Amino acid sequence: MREVGIASMPLPGVGSMTTIRTICLAALTLGLAACGDNATERAATGGLGGALVAGPAGAVVGGTVGAATAR
Repeated sequence: MREVGIASMPLPGVGSMTTIRTICLAALTLGLAACGDNATERAATGGLGGALVAGPAGAVVGGTVGAATAR
């Protein structure tokens, strides 16, 4: 028989490591989108964060979120 420790048990409500990674990357992108003092800076940092996470499509989404969060 093989012993099963608590470390090998899956987390409740979390399907896989991919889910955790996606949540962390989304939080990172939103965090970068909020950097800057004006709409241009926020769009630029959001675009860079989105590009790092999801490529060209992520850059568009990150830039849009960054510009939308500007006051």
